[in-house]
Amino acid sequence: MSVHSPLGRKRRRAAEEFCLRVEDSQRGVRGWIVQGNEEEECDEGPDVDGDERDLSSSLSNLTTVINNNIINNNNNINSSSSSSGGSTSSSRSSRSSIREPAAVVAGWYRRLRLGRSALTSRTVFLLELARELSFWSHRKTRGSNSLGPFERFFQQPFVWLAGKMALSTPLVASLDDEGKLRTSRSSRNSLGIFKVLCLIATVVLLAVWLLKKAPVQPGVKYGAAWERSIIQSAKPSGRGHPVILVTGSAGFVGYHVSLALKKRGDGVVGIDNFNDYYPVQLKRARAANLLSKGVVTVDGDINNSELLRRMFKLVQFTHVLHLAAQAGVRYAVKKPMTYVHSNIAGFVVLLEVCKSLNPQPSMIFASSSSVYGLNTKVPFSEDDRTDQPASLYAATKKADEMIAHTYNHIWGLSITALRFFTVYGPWGRPDMAYFSFTRNIVEETPIKIFRGPYDTELSRDFTYIADVVKGCVASIDTAKPSTGSGGKKTGSAQFRIFNLGNTQPVKVGAFVDILEKHLNRKAIRDYVDMPATGDVPFTHANVSHAREELGYNPTTDLETGLGEFVTWFSSYYGDDSMACC
Repeated sequence: MSVHSPLGRKRRRAAEEFCLRVEDSQRGVRGWIVQGNEEEECDEGPDVDGDERDLSSSLSNLTTVINNNIINNNNNINSSSSSSGGSTSSSRSSRSSIREPAAVVAGWYRRLRLGRSALTSRTVFLLELARELSFWSHRKTRGSNSLGPFERFFQQPFVWLAGKMALSTPLVASLDDEGKLRTSRSSRNSLGIFKVLCLIATVVLLAVWLLKKAPVQPGVKYGAAWERSIIQSAKPSGRGHPVILVTGSAGFVGYHVSLALKKRGDGVVGIDNFNDYYPVQLKRARAANLLSKGVVTVDGDINNSELLRRMFKLVQFTHVLHLAAQAGVRYAVKKPMTYVHSNIAGFVVLLEVCKSLNPQPSMIFASSSSVYGLNTKVPFSEDDRTDQPASLYAATKKADEMIAHTYNHIWGLSITALRFFTVYGPWGRPDMAYFSFTRNIVEETPIKIFRGPYDTELSRDFTYIADVVKGCVASIDTAKPSTGSGGKKTGSAQFRIFNLGNTQPVKVGAFVDILEKHLNRKAIRDYVDMPATGDVPFTHANVSHAREELGYNPTTDLETGLGEFVTWFSSYYGDDSMACC
């Protein structure tokens, strides 16, 4: 192999780059390095105050020596290959004799003759660095022809930390009469500490690098106790009850549905990542209430497929109620990738895990009335157009419906999509209008009321949480089993979409009137134009399909529902502590 070949040039560049890194860490440092032969006698060495040479000059000589070693090794390979007729075994033997640049430095170090004068800590650092790098090179690459990523990784922290330590660690070294390197006891102790710190830094940096590569779930604490808690939470009260995994169980809807399912005797296990889209304390409080009722909420992310597989290995879930999502229409303008990560990627991860199970669970997931987007036909029916989303949030929910249909068609997963219409009630979301309006009225601060085109007032189909819970439970009870097994479809599977609304839209102004009545305070109203962030002027649900298939029949009017919410709000936050959301 010629030194001008690609491999030869790569080795030369690697050697030169190594020396340059060492030289950078030693710039401005002076020391004595005298190159000699094994048989030469060692002189006393010049006086430290005499004619000095800059270490950079010595490093330049070092580069030359390394290059010469590489050329000689390459020439040896060529002659060895020619004499063997180019056999594979000879080539491998010759290649294994090539020393890495770090090993060349170490070999040069063994041929040095150092004067008995004091050496600066920087020179000793150079020699020790070469020896340490040679160790890592031969141990990890085992004679590889080029510097691998593992070796390059270890070189960097050594050069970085050792260069820093060398600035503050005085070391003295000299040669005895036999030509062996000797250091004082204090120098040896300092050098030992110095090497240990280098090793520790390397291990720490490697650990950080590995942690960045792997998904981190700080809330997940695997172990026997963790497994027992999940198994216990999943136990139903009797035969015939389903066992359900509820994603987003610390969320608004997930919390209420989990309570209802557990109350009737189902086995329920929750999972939630407790993100900070709104105050985490409220989510923790919901999870604590669930735990008091026997429902465990695993602190983890649905994007963590390993976690999901562990849970499905512990418990054979009959149903998955997927309510975890990044909510909010306007927030998507600021954090679009959060919606893609949670609503689309997380949903696909969950579907991938479910499709490979044997037997596959039935899945019910939360869609949204937002999918109707710019549709002007009212009331909204499941068969209406949903290809004109007005927000990224709506687009992700529509994407979920299409992805779900794909998994239903190809892998036989039984899937039901529920389009929620402006759910409200106790333990609700602080980002919702009814929640923020209540807070602002209590604090006597203005509330912003959006106006649509031509100063039209917005209207919403407000749906009380208890009615939505009934729809979710009915969807679970009427869901047919999946027809796939271990990723193979054996027949057509059930696929359904339902609207879950109240069917009685209310204008936002009238909505505020009801809040004022329950709070016994007047709101400071500030009418503003609706921002171009994805809101729509009205929503109105047609629930005839859900009524026929699920027996869904919303019964809670807005005045009753808001009264329940205000009662909870005053109880949870207290009369004197309303600015906590």
